[in-house]
Amino acid sequence: MKRYWFVFSISLLILAIEIRGGFSAGSLALFSDAGHVFSDLLSLTVAIIIEAMVRRGGSIHKWRSRGGYVSATLLFIVALGIIFEAISRFHEPHHVTSWIVICAATLGAGLNWLQHRILESSTARHVTHKGISLHVLSDLWQSIAVIVTGILIAITGFTILDLLVSIAIAVVFIGWSFKLLGDSTAEAEARD
Repeated sequence: MKRYWFVFSISLLILAIEIRGGFSAGSLALFSDAGHVFSDLLSLTVAIIIEAMVRRGGSIHKWRSRGGYVSATLLFIVALGIIFEAISRFHEPHHVTSWIVICAATLGAGLNWLQHRILESSTARHVTHKGISLHVLSDLWQSIAVIVTGILIAITGFTILDLLVSIAIAVVFIGWSFKLLGDSTAEAEARD
């Protein structure tokens, strides 16, 4: 529980950095990362509630599988939102300030790495924990992709890269959400 609360606090900081950076830079990639961080916050809230229910004596597999389903659904919804926004921006490309993208994404990546280390220090390996870990790892991966995109935009001036990377990240999220759904189903079938 302490780890989840600490990771939750770090997620709030990342969300603030990336929303501010997204507005300042005009970057969908940063906004998509912020949207994913928001889904992390919701997933962490679910994980904290599930841990409380398990500690009260509820069915461990039932609560953990439900948490996995919620995390997978949130990841899928964020991915669809990113894809729809990217498609709408193809018709009206926005100016992207690459140095802001690089700075905000670098801060986000560093904090995501810290979250990952905190979660990895736990011995928990259940589906709820796996769901939170996937969210954090996907955030780290996304932050690195956004950093690379910012560098490429600075070098080439091709702001369309911001949209293409956002769509690629969303497609990966959809794959992860289906994997998490499968893990949650397996957890549900292993009920006490």
